[in-house]
Amino acid sequence: MNGPWLVVLPYIPFPITRGTFQRTYHLTRALGNAVTIDLFCLAENGEGLDQADAFSGFARRIHFEEFYHPPWPKLIPDRLFSRLPSTVRHWQSPLAGDKLRNFVAGQCYAGVVFCDLVLWPYIQEVFPDNCVRVMDRSRVDWLFQSEELNTLDLSIKERLLRMENLFKIARLERSAYKALSGEIVCGPDDKSFLAGKLADVNKVHVLANGYNESYFDYNQWRGTPTANPSVLFCGALDYTPNMDCLDWYLKEIHDRILSAIPDYSFMIVGRNPSAALRKSADKAGVHFIGEVPDVRPWYQK
Repeated sequence: MNGPWLVVLPYIPFPITRGTFQRTYHLTRALGNAVTIDLFCLAENGEGLDQADAFSGFARRIHFEEFYHPPWPKLIPDRLFSRLPSTVRHWQSPLAGDKLRNFVAGQCYAGVVFCDLVLWPYIQEVFPDNCVRVMDRSRVDWLFQSEELNTLDLSIKERLLRMENLFKIARLERSAYKALSGEIVCGPDDKSFLAGKLADVNKVHVLANGYNESYFDYNQWRGTPTANPSVLFCGALDYTPNMDCLDWYLKEIHDRILSAIPDYSFMIVGRNPSAALRKSADKAGVHFIGEVPDVRPWYQK
């Protein structure tokens, strides 16, 4: 671990408004407290550009690059004849690549840590021969997209497009694994999935998600349960698995519980809900709260 490390992220994980941001921010801070790090982040959709102070205490140098996704490519010829999956191409910008190259010019890093497969083309291009390249996974795209393909109600056209993208994801995952020094995944299910797809998983290490026990301090935030039976859902409301499970629950489960427990309430806390979700949640016994400044009072309930 001698020498500085570079951390490259596809977003600025602050303020901490997502589970992904929780993991990424705290792992970056822990690494910065252990070794000297430089931090390069894409400011997705220009969000978080004013948050450098949240990282200045543990990062030596910081660069936030304002980033907007290019349009989704048309099937022919751009998408079909590209080796990159469209979901990875959606994160590619020549300007961002140039800014990363300028940021690291003249630096000698002991290693590079980057988050998720979407950044691999940048790392591969800027650091073709770096001694240590490690990919932290907020999710394994190969697994995530396989689950979407197998569970979502898709048209034939959409299913074919997803199969095409998944084929390229699988190829990119395999080639990246061969070139990387290691991968860090969120749980044993991720490693088990990769074990069934790769020749070996000796370079895959599980670093499970947890929670901040000082932030969620029981003595400071003791439970104050609602008078009536209640359930809380708390999570990003624009994340496909969350949207899918809420759609299933509201259509298939909620009314059955309410008929058995008339004073039952279901509380939904989260950000960026779709109009369809808001409409589905407009029913007896459902309390749509949306984004809140602090989730702890809601967990208390």
